[in-house]
Amino acid sequence: MDTAGMRVGVFLGGTFAQQPGMTNLVDRAVEFAHEVADAGVRTVWFGQAADYDAPQLAGLVGRAEPRVSVGTSVVPMYPRHPLLLAA
Repeated sequence: MDTAGMRVGVFLGGTFAQQPGMTNLVDRAVEFAHEVADAGVRTVWFGQAADYDAPQLAGLVGRAEPRVSVGTSVVPMYPRHPLLLAA
């Protein structure tokens, strides 16, 4: 199997947002994105948590760190409007 086109990503789940002394969740997520981009990882994934909205966080991180592609894993759809999810 040819692995030349394989991309490796990292998943940032809800636990990254629960570190002691952390004051700004978005800033910490952007710091993580910079760290993984410096390490050569090109994709960052977010899962929904109670203390942040995964699609919004992915958008903010993607804007702040253009070297990585961002995505979301499991996101509850029922409280969101379909046009928001389609965007």
